[in-house]
Amino acid sequence: MKEKISKLINEVLHSHQLPGVAVGIVLDGQPFFAAGFGYRNIESKEPIRETSLFHLASISKLFVATAIMQLAEQGKLSLEDSLDHFLPYLKIENPFDSKITIKHLLSHSAGFPDITNYHWDEPEHDDGALERYVRQLDFRLLSPPGKKFFYSNIAFEVLGHLVSKIAEMPFEEFINKNILEPLGMSTSTHFRWMVSPDLAVSPHINDLTTHLSEIYPYHRAHSPSSTLHSSASEMNLWAMANLKRGYSANTLFLHPSAYDHMWKPMMPVEKVGRPDKYVGLGWFLDKHRGLSTVYHSGQDVGFSTYFVLIPERNIGVTVLCNTTPAPAEKIAYTLLDILIGHEPDPIKPPVIIPLGEVYRQGGVSAMRKLYNTLKTTYPTKYDFGASGFLDRSSTLLDSDRNSEAMDILQFALELFPNNATGYGLFARANFQEGDMEQALKCAMRSLEIEPNNVFLRQQIQPFLDQ
Repeated sequence: MKEKISKLINEVLHSHQLPGVAVGIVLDGQPFFAAGFGYRNIESKEPIRETSLFHLASISKLFVATAIMQLAEQGKLSLEDSLDHFLPYLKIENPFDSKITIKHLLSHSAGFPDITNYHWDEPEHDDGALERYVRQLDFRLLSPPGKKFFYSNIAFEVLGHLVSKIAEMPFEEFINKNILEPLGMSTSTHFRWMVSPDLAVSPHINDLTTHLSEIYPYHRAHSPSSTLHSSASEMNLWAMANLKRGYSANTLFLHPSAYDHMWKPMMPVEKVGRPDKYVGLGWFLDKHRGLSTVYHSGQDVGFSTYFVLIPERNIGVTVLCNTTPAPAEKIAYTLLDILIGHEPDPIKPPVIIPLGEVYRQGGVSAMRKLYNTLKTTYPTKYDFGASGFLDRSSTLLDSDRNSEAMDILQFALELFPNNATGYGLFARANFQEGDMEQALKCAMRSLEIEPNNVFLRQQIQPFLDQ
């Protein structure tokens, strides 16, 4: 089985032009596999090991949820407590009757919007960064608390600040003292400067080529939502502790009853083809091959991650990639298939990979010609869906390569004319180009297709009011 796993990862590494991947697997509640593939840095060619430390991105939120549950067990807070009780200085306009509770924040149902700019290019490192960020928040809720799912990184920055306030210590210190150290995760850290150069993994961008990212995603204001670093081997320790419902060796770091709350469906997550997808408290819940899964994904500049457990089978899988975009989720579920004895589907590379190469040489016409050829000649070799085009376009927009992104999006919308995300990205591209008229037109088209996108509607409302 280990040979099959290694063969799979090496094939995906090559077909998707990924710099590197690390994988951790827990089977029957015990460490089964931990290995690195490819390079920490494609220029220096330093190999990835099972101990290499990756920026985990949003998997970090699972540790915030655990910290909140620990404080609840200590009687220092209740999940039903009003946020105002602890943080009365928050400038959040709540025009609704219901109060914002800690449980709402944990389940992404407080009505909070999401972050639009992490300022990774302007990092802050001091102890006051998180509190300054929270104190400068000023927004209006998108919906009544407890009524609708809106994924929000802001909510978890607020939760991290809450942990710090109640525990009377920096957020990162609480996590290290109460979670990482008891679990033996000795090299895992929220602090980029504490990552040893021998273990550090460089972020890469896979847009039309694969290259090193000029930006490393670190800013201490976003420690709770995003900046925990860990390895495949140490994430196996995290997986085992959660599969044992709070036990690590002979240490109880969280009472088993906490999982009855964290892994309980709180709010449906509306997603086409995923009727069983819910959010619990910090964790997401779904089914795979009829088996219940609990998980979290992560993606920031240069890193794509996935962590998933099947509690009833005592299985855990961690996938860490040092590039965006990358098929971390597909790798994770393909590994689950192997572990449960189901023949996995192939992980096809997105067709934009070969198309991107010819686009750089011959533009849209060359891309269109090759697409038609590949579609006819190799209909099962590539993933011809919209997501590959949209992922590359979003990555190009992150680098302000607007004209290239617009070319890719224009072609994608020819193929998928009713794709709301595509029009939303086109709106962003035009906004970055300074063409507000066209940006609003694309945004409105996106909302015609997907009218429940309250966040997009809120973003454009100030311009419509002018």
